[in-house]
Amino acid sequence: MEQYKDKIIILNQENKGVTAARNLGLERATGDYILFVDADDYIDAEMLYKVLLEANDFDIISFSYSIDFLDDKGELRNYQICNSPFYSYRETSDIYNTLFASQIGIGEKDLVRWARGGRLKENKLKGFTWCYLIKRSIVEKNSIRFRTNIIYNEDAIFNIEVFEYAKTAAFTNYVVYHYEKREGVGASYLIARNPKEMAYNKLALLHAKEEIYFKELKKEKDIISLFCASNIFSLVEMSDLCSQFSGGYNVLKEYIDSESVKRSIREIKLSHQRVIFKIMLFIYKIHAEWLLYLIMKLLNKFNINFREISLKRIK
Repeated sequence: MEQYKDKIIILNQENKGVTAARNLGLERATGDYILFVDADDYIDAEMLYKVLLEANDFDIISFSYSIDFLDDKGELRNYQICNSPFYSYRETSDIYNTLFASQIGIGEKDLVRWARGGRLKENKLKGFTWCYLIKRSIVEKNSIRFRTNIIYNEDAIFNIEVFEYAKTAAFTNYVVYHYEKREGVGASYLIARNPKEMAYNKLALLHAKEEIYFKELKKEKDIISLFCASNIFSLVEMSDLCSQFSGGYNVLKEYIDSESVKRSIREIKLSHQRVIFKIMLFIYKIHAEWLLYLIMKLLNKFNINFREISLKRIK
């Protein structure tokens, strides 16, 4: 550290979570590009240098990365390289239709593919901030910051807002980032530990996406088809999560009564869906969500995870 003391700034603040920490970093950043690194991950400095040499003033640069699977002692068990062949976008319409669309959610086409036995999120771009180099001027010019009321999936909202303003983007196959995946840590762990916290987080995510949704409507861009299926899948998760804590039904109702979710329920077709999903969609369409809520509560009593059964093969 001593040899880099003139290049490294260490910032200290009261622990307010990762979003507040990142926002503080953004306030003090001075470089041309921004790169986020999670506390337990690391980057290959040589590969990053090569990416910067080839940056060519792109607004966004994505790179390949390695998922390092660690055991409970922190030892490397296996790894998986996630390659990204080189290509570039120099039209805002291309960025809107690929980067922006991939981050905002799962569309009806994806849902139909899943209903026919396929997997969701095939060939989707990652919703992490750490796999993108982002030109700092875009972030500052448009006052983009992380939302501190979102504790999980906060990256996706930040990415959406960045991609909305980007004019050029490039992808390279240099393996820059090493994402360390540890046993017993992840979304499933967080859901099991605190379903109430995760339910409120989903509600905050929905409100953030709706802000973007209404903003795009003003530009005469109707993006509901890009994330209508996400709303439906989240409804299933919300029904399960909210059935696990007192007052959960009110949270579920707030989610269902939001404009984008109501429209998603109206527009999602029952055809091509699996039987179990048709039943759930029918319950939502006739505004009998209380029935699904009661079913979830009953299943939870018998330790049956309906969410996993109904949404299997999503990832």
